[in-house]
Amino acid sequence: MLLNDIIEILSDGKGSLESALLKTKILMRQLGHKELSTWVNSELSGYPVDAVVPTYRTVHTTPHGSVILDGWNWKDTLLPTSNLVDGLKENITKLNVSSSIGSIEEQVKTYRTKGHGLVRQLPPE
Repeated sequence: MLLNDIIEILSDGKGSLESALLKTKILMRQLGHKELSTWVNSELSGYPVDAVVPTYRTVHTTPHGSVILDGWNWKDTLLPTSNLVDGLKENITKLNVSSSIGSIEEQVKTYRTKGHGLVRQLPPE
């Protein structure tokens, strides 16, 4: 019964991954499979700061910024990264998303309705 519910949620275009994971957690407990509970809990509540997130939670980013120079003003312009050292370049162009799946779903919903994407503020230095 739970497995059918999970399949139904995942096959519905408007289904919630958070709901599917909650039901998966219950199903695993009923079946006595606790080996995936750490993963499911991390997906539901977010990964700890010091945890290594799965590769599917890594997104590649492009830095944008507002630039004011000699009276010119460019808003939301793509910033160059070719002059950055590799470690810094990777830190700016790669983001490990550790948020809960519910938070990610909310951000996707906001993007679809308002057009605002995931934003990470970077310090000026």
